Amino acid sequence: MRKTLRLLLAVFLLLPGVTVSYAQERTVIGTIYSEDNTPLVSVTVTNKTTKKSVVTNPSGRFIIQAAKGQVLAISYIGYASKEVTVGDNAEITIKLSSSQNQMDAVEVTALGIPRSKKSLGYSTQQVKGEDLAQAQRENLLTALAGRVAGVTVTTTTGLPGASVGIMLRGAVSMDGSNQPLFVIDGMPVDNSTFHQSALVSDGPNRNNDYTNRLGDINPNDIESINILKGPEATALYGNAGASGAIIITTRKAKAGRSLTSYDNAFRVEKVTRFPEIQQIYGRGTAGNRDLLTRTFLGPKFADTATLYNNIEGFFKNGFTQKHNLSVESGSEKNSYRLSTNYVDQDGIVPQTGYRRFSARLTGSAILSPKFDIQSSLNYVTVKTRKATKGQFGFLLSLLTWPSDDNIKNYLNPDGSRREISEGSTSEIDNPYWDVEKNRSEDETNHFIGNVNLNFKPFKWLLLKTTLGVDQQTTTGFTFINPQSRSGISTGGNIETFTETNLLYTGQFTAIATKQFRDVSTQFVTGFAFDQKEYEVNAMRGERFYLPEYISINNTDPTTMRSKSTLNRVRNVGWFGQAQAGYKDIIFATLSARYDGASTLVRPVRPETTLAERTDPAFFFYPAASLAFNFSELEPFKSMSWLDYGKLRFSAGKTGKTAKSAYVTDNRYVPVQTTGGGFALSVYAGNEQLTPEFTYNYEVGTEMKFLKNRLGIDVAYYHVESKSQILAPRVSYASGAILKWLNGGTIRNRGIEVMLTGTPVKTKDFNWDVTVNFDKNVNRITAMPVGLPMFYIADYDMVPFGGVKAMYREGNSISALGVEASGATAFQRNNAGQILINPSSGLPYRDTVGSMLGDRNPDFKIGFINTIRYKNWSLNFNFDIRKGGDIFNANDLVLNNIGLGKRTADRETPRVIQGVLKDGLENTANPTANTISVTPYYQNGYYNNIYNVEDYFERDINWIRLRDATLSYNFTSWLTKKNSFFKSGSIFVTGTDLFILTNYTGVDPNVSGLTASAGGYGGQGYDYGALALPVGINFGLRVSF
Repeated sequence: MRKTLRLLLAVFLLLPGVTVSYAQERTVIGTIYSEDNTPLVSVTVTNKTTKKSVVTNPSGRFIIQAAKGQVLAISYIGYASKEVTVGDNAEITIKLSSSQNQMDAVEVTALGIPRSKKSLGYSTQQVKGEDLAQAQRENLLTALAGRVAGVTVTTTTGLPGASVGIMLRGAVSMDGSNQPLFVIDGMPVDNSTFHQSALVSDGPNRNNDYTNRLGDINPNDIESINILKGPEATALYGNAGASGAIIITTRKAKAGRSLTSYDNAFRVEKVTRFPEIQQIYGRGTAGNRDLLTRTFLGPKFADTATLYNNIEGFFKNGFTQKHNLSVESGSEKNSYRLSTNYVDQDGIVPQTGYRRFSARLTGSAILSPKFDIQSSLNYVTVKTRKATKGQFGFLLSLLTWPSDDNIKNYLNPDGSRREISEGSTSEIDNPYWDVEKNRSEDETNHFIGNVNLNFKPFKWLLLKTTLGVDQQTTTGFTFINPQSRSGISTGGNIETFTETNLLYTGQFTAIATKQFRDVSTQFVTGFAFDQKEYEVNAMRGERFYLPEYISINNTDPTTMRSKSTLNRVRNVGWFGQAQAGYKDIIFATLSARYDGASTLVRPVRPETTLAERTDPAFFFYPAASLAFNFSELEPFKSMSWLDYGKLRFSAGKTGKTAKSAYVTDNRYVPVQTTGGGFALSVYAGNEQLTPEFTYNYEVGTEMKFLKNRLGIDVAYYHVESKSQILAPRVSYASGAILKWLNGGTIRNRGIEVMLTGTPVKTKDFNWDVTVNFDKNVNRITAMPVGLPMFYIADYDMVPFGGVKAMYREGNSISALGVEASGATAFQRNNAGQILINPSSGLPYRDTVGSMLGDRNPDFKIGFINTIRYKNWSLNFNFDIRKGGDIFNANDLVLNNIGLGKRTADRETPRVIQGVLKDGLENTANPTANTISVTPYYQNGYYNNIYNVEDYFERDINWIRLRDATLSYNFTSWLTKKNSFFKSGSIFVTGTDLFILTNYTGVDPNVSGLTASAGGYGGQGYDYGALALPVGINFGLRVSF
């Protein structure tokens, strides 16, 4: 009893001391705003003395215990960190500044983990959503061109709904996809482009185009995009992150206010660049007139002949209208944002268009001090009206239409197709007939939904769960009229398809953050899974009953064929990360992921166990990084000209599974001929397949000078990708034509530099500049299983020449070449002289395949400027490229039939320098060629004896003004006139206003394929694709 009393007395006596000790601390209430006075939710506020942290509520308010003189550290993703010293005031107001590319910012990294930029040991670059929206692009990937170092963006064509391809730091896979992983609000989404191999016709991806599905996302819904390229950044994503990751954060409601925003844009587009053709000579051959042919090797046009401007007259001015309406509101605990988007684009080609409607609802709720939830639902419907492209598309038909014939007269008096070559079944369709009578459309319904649950049982522990679904259903058809070139033999035909793409994703993460005096730590562990279910049901029918009725039921039942494609792929992964930092000086991070992929599970065999079947399907990815912030050291703090400085290093391993499902065993495919059934696929499976592994490291530095007026970020990277998964040709005796196997190594090395600066900064005038520079060198250092050559068949896009992506050791993955097709080069003697046919004076063709060109540029530069003067703002983005070869296949086609500009001197005799192939060609005294050739009479000079290599244009450069926006903010005037409004501005935006280039073709940045192509894609292959048009947008933005 006495001991108890003594204890109580001691506690009582100590109470005054305790009271005095904590009496110095008091409750501090604060509110945190952005630069535009918007309350910021979930901002972390830490008392640096007590190490206690709190976060702001949806109204931006926080409550924390602190004494006078103690320092509060404030950090928030996308904003510069700030420190505030507690004074006498019980309530404080804090304003944070946006801090893109500043070292004290907080960024969302892999798996949605927020980290201080000071702790990152790898390169990352962020693009604001408002910059993307301001570019006025329907497909947000197009808006990224020039804005990020190391990013390559290629648009397929200038038509509405065109697919867009994107790569980060070059290609790491010979045959697989090299596009990065896309993540929206923590949820991976599908950016696939429909592949025509799923059609009954099993067609290549060059005569039609389909929108890549990320193009469905409304750019106005994006808050920011973070590009992750470094090894430690992408290792946590496992086999999905081998080509990098693009993290998209969408806009959320601002708590504590209600806001309605509306903006619109109206664009007029016009095609301004066309191939040059000769209009001196008309139809015929060998100088003789023949109006029934489509070759232009006949006599000159008469002086009285009427020549039509068919090419420019075919196109019309395109018109696009966009409308965005959003409503948001929020209280301290609940908030929501509803946004809608409508786009209606009437294309520059008749009968083409693109229409999109998007509705997105996001909401958040704080259910308790320890539990909150965020969710979003996004529904998009897209309809695209398309024109054909490629070999028999409208563009090549337009370019090769006779100038002395009015192309608008495409119908006979009875409404039937008017032909130039009467009775010919091979005449390419008049482009007006093609776009009016041959129809191609597709319509997509796209749904994206996710939910994020955050539970914080302790101040140091955060449990996160993200569940998502991405469902896409596309229906489409291609209708060929019975009178069309491709419909005559079949009595017309139609091909339909329904594609369903369903992606389930889930991620469970635990994040522990503890501070031990000067040492900060963060530990992350979790589990992720995704399952993709892909299904295509396609049909084809021929012989229409009614010639212009678009329906599969309008075809002869005996000609109907169907094809079903079903793929189901599942991936699972366990991941972990440990980070430790000493003060703000040095941070070390270790990451790891253990993945499993169903595509590499071995087939069921009676003699194999489950462990043996799944062994190759599981693999491990480690990574590590180091960030050294030397500007935190005392010697550097005294340097007034240096604001920030960091050295960084990261290294890691990632991988990639097969691009197709069911590659570990032989597959059966449906037989399309009468009788049906199944037959073995031309592809042989391989149960020994392993993932493609990529080993990479990066070193770099970041520095800021002169009160952040000048900044530089430099990164050098080395990426080596081994065990490529591809399917080369094998001996027919094996029972297959192609077989899946591992082999081959690709190496990418490069440098990236980002310069930021503010050359002028005054009260009324501000000029900000960002310069992005990147250079990538790609080499194939080893070929698979010792193959001398490997190519992708989908690149064989022309009926002559056979140019395609061809891989050989020592060359780049971006190289183009030909097989032994006879159209590559000319035969030469031992001395290298061209061998001439003694009877014609024309060269002999060689039959040896060769490499012809490399599409990879020497370097790229993005030059982005923002100039503000009072209420005026001017933004413009220059995209600059140096080097890289382009195959001008359009020019090859035109010269082959006598329309190219280089055929205009056909009446000039010439002697081809070389020696006769007369048996003396390899002697000491070969017979020099003296035979004169006049192409006007010897048309073989153009259409038989030509060198494909002559149509490779070397070292192509360009300077392209991607977009420029002039805007005026009239908020102050508007709010004075009517307090109902909160802001207002008007703008004019130009897109693709001009290009300066040494390329003689139309546009060096189009693609002969679609974004679904593997490897390096179809960039640098100019064949039947329309140039990007010039666009002028104007519109307004208001909020109330």
